[in-house]
Amino acid sequence: MLSRTRLAWTLSSFAAAWSSAACSFDSGHDYAVTVTWLINGTAPSEELCDAQGVERVRFTVRSPSKRRTLEASCDDRVVLASDGLPYGGFITTQSFDYGVAYDYEVEMLDRAGNPLPDLGYGDTFVVYYGDEVPWALAPLELWDPGRGAIASVFGSWTINGRPPDATSCAAVDADEVAIEVASSTDADFADFHEVAFASCADGELDSREAVLAEGEYVARYVLFSADDTRLQEIPLVDGDQLISHHVFQAGELPIDPVDFRLSNLR
Repeated sequence: MLSRTRLAWTLSSFAAAWSSAACSFDSGHDYAVTVTWLINGTAPSEELCDAQGVERVRFTVRSPSKRRTLEASCDDRVVLASDGLPYGGFITTQSFDYGVAYDYEVEMLDRAGNPLPDLGYGDTFVVYYGDEVPWALAPLELWDPGRGAIASVFGSWTINGRPPDATSCAAVDADEVAIEVASSTDADFADFHEVAFASCADGELDSREAVLAEGEYVARYVLFSADDTRLQEIPLVDGDQLISHHVFQAGELPIDPVDFRLSNLR
């Protein structure tokens, strides 16, 4: 299965895209651009947009001579040719000229048409003849995995190949184990979210209640000492690629078990 993390660094402005329809500015110029967005690492459904309070996405672009704005429904989609994965998005008409610098902004709007606070970004693009088009803009992402949660989480672990108990956990100075998730686009866990934790000696954790909203996540286990020192982090991988965990309906998300390997300290 394709994983967005496998091609995370290709989601830059040289990617081509496909869509069944285009949003319109004036046409008859050199090229179009693709505007993209994600919520919790995935192309948002109508239900996810509603749960996150996003109604529409607005693209504003400025050239030396004019300012133009386009809006699309939050659940509109495109598929990028660079990775074959769906994104929220649309392709404009051929409204842009080679060699001209365009300043732009992408914002998510609530039901009243107001931009969501602290969400949105601006940048500049310049495209030249011979560049691959449509020119794909970097995706805007809303990251709020706890809002509108629909899935619980279950995981388990061993210590040095054996089921843990109070003695084996104390021997490696371990106190608790947590499961953390990040967006499927965040391979470095730069903006992680802790979803559940349990005593090291329990050997498993079950959030029981829903803790994750619809989305596409990468996950890791973290072993903590009593003073909250991170003793070991184990991301869930398949070979050298992070595994994407898809939440698209209510239920339990099982996280594969791991084995913490540490030297005994006592």
